[in-house]
Amino acid sequence: MSLVKKYASLLWSYVYLSFVLSSFLLSANTLEKMLVIQKFKDGVAGIDGLDNPRSVKRSKDGKFVFVVSGDDNALASFKVTSDGLLQPLGFLKSTPSKGIYLEGASSVVSFSQGTRIAVASFYDGALSIFELHNNATLKPSKSFSDHLPPNVVFKSKDSLSKIDRMGLLGAWEVIKSHDEKQLLVASYKSDSVIICNVGTNSIELSSQVKRLAAQPKSLGNPVSMALSSSGDRLFVAGFEGNTMTIFNRHEDGTLTFFQQLENNPDLEKVLSNPQKVITSTDAKHFYVANAGSKSIAVFSYENDAYKHKHSVYAEELNGVGALLLSKNGQYVFAAAEHGHGILQFKVQKNGALSSPKYLNTADNSITGVSSIEQLDEQRLLLTGAKADTLYLVQLP
Repeated sequence: MSLVKKYASLLWSYVYLSFVLSSFLLSANTLEKMLVIQKFKDGVAGIDGLDNPRSVKRSKDGKFVFVVSGDDNALASFKVTSDGLLQPLGFLKSTPSKGIYLEGASSVVSFSQGTRIAVASFYDGALSIFELHNNATLKPSKSFSDHLPPNVVFKSKDSLSKIDRMGLLGAWEVIKSHDEKQLLVASYKSDSVIICNVGTNSIELSSQVKRLAAQPKSLGNPVSMALSSSGDRLFVAGFEGNTMTIFNRHEDGTLTFFQQLENNPDLEKVLSNPQKVITSTDAKHFYVANAGSKSIAVFSYENDAYKHKHSVYAEELNGVGALLLSKNGQYVFAAAEHGHGILQFKVQKNGALSSPKYLNTADNSITGVSSIEQLDEQRLLLTGAKADTLYLVQLP
């Protein structure tokens, strides 16, 4: 078993916790059939770079798809053809001698035209920038990393504060601002959020956010972030700390503390290893995938603060770490690496989630989904971590 899979098992293998009146248990036993339109499996028919795929993203213009792999330590690219199918373009694997740092690649994001791509790599503690030349060839452009060996970062009992200069240790997720003028990285081991300013021909580290004024606790080892639709709020999920930290984000991209949510010892344990966060289109609600309790927690903005609204529990959410809000804002898709298929929730007018539909192929062949992306109105992209596969599926 690879280092990535061994470490990932610590993040995804947790026990189920009970629930109280504000939450309800769901069962999604009725299968609604998805159709697999295309399937790309690592090591089959010349496909490479998909061993333990962690994240899939579509370019904003819809012309390209990018996937990163945590065990192949790779970035793979696909072209969306005129008939809406995927055509493999190529891949790059981690090669430090060539300035390619993709060890434990865990998250990918692309810019509008799909020609600039950013990747966060967990074990390299790196943010790497790539360019897609002539709509075909991936080339490394720039990388940020302290280049510390994984055994020092993840096994040493000594403090890392003196050698953690960039704040990228355990880089888990990268996102971009809506205007594409900033990249933000959630760094698990550095316990920080890194902000980079993006120019036409440059990307530079701007600041490192750990604990701002009035912020009660640290970020709790962040692994996921989400921006409000207007870009004025940043939501950060702290996996180990069981926290959600919310920042005001200003026009210049700087952050100030707004609110921190954690479990009340006298009430239901709402946050249990939160692994993914997404927001509603109006940012009045946000949704948190709890890997430790087979649940999705829903929070709503009321009286100048976010409050827990309810949680939904389901066996299919065992180790849940993938969430996606549909482009029309009407549905939340969720999947878990210890589960089968995906769940589709209807978003109610008050932000609550309805009972889910269970989606899979007729033979329940899709398992262990690690990420979900919407290609178009009726089709999704799914990565199967254990199956080493990228799926293009048609919704029922």
